[in-house]
Amino acid sequence: MAADTANSQLPSVAPTIPAVPTTASRRTGFSLMEVLTVLFIIGVLSGFGYTRLRSTALRADASARLVRSTLQTQQRSAIARQSNTIVMFDTTRNGMSLVEDYNSNDTVNVGERNLWRPMSEGTRFQPPSMGNLDGTPGLSSLQSTDLRSINSLPAIIFRRDGSASSFMTIYLTARPTSPEEYRAVQVDPATGRVDMFRYDGTGWRRMVN
Repeated sequence: MAADTANSQLPSVAPTIPAVPTTASRRTGFSLMEVLTVLFIIGVLSGFGYTRLRSTALRADASARLVRSTLQTQQRSAIARQSNTIVMFDTTRNGMSLVEDYNSNDTVNVGERNLWRPMSEGTRFQPPSMGNLDGTPGLSSLQSTDLRSINSLPAIIFRRDGSASSFMTIYLTARPTSPEEYRAVQVDPATGRVDMFRYDGTGWRRMVN
């Protein structure tokens, strides 16, 4: 009886059930599949960004080639026809007016051929924020030693001997906020030679084609 009384006075102890670790508590890192998925997404997004940058660079190159070929064609036309040709730059509409100056009087007369040549889509004439080819501040998209104005537009004239009316550099871009997207087209007045330049982030470099 005494033993029964003593046993009844012992405190009851609830059985201890070991805690089962949850999935969250067991994880100490990422699985290989999760890491590969994240890397794949980063790669895709980076590819989109590179493609966009490459696209604007190609547009800038295309516009520079368009301006160069237009000027070269006007020079050749002046030599072949033995009469001046005029290229007027409309920096508001982003295009060029091409005039066959039949009487070589440096003006646009009634009856003279006048063609409009727009810039490539997405590009425009733009002053270079990083500075001009000669190191001077880029204050204008057209840099010239003797800038002509015809019909209230800046212009350059090609003579029948192939020379140009003035030294001129035309600046353009497909993305004004990116210095690497700027291109320059330069005309030598003595020979009428036209060259292209690209800004590579540190300075202007001549483009070979």
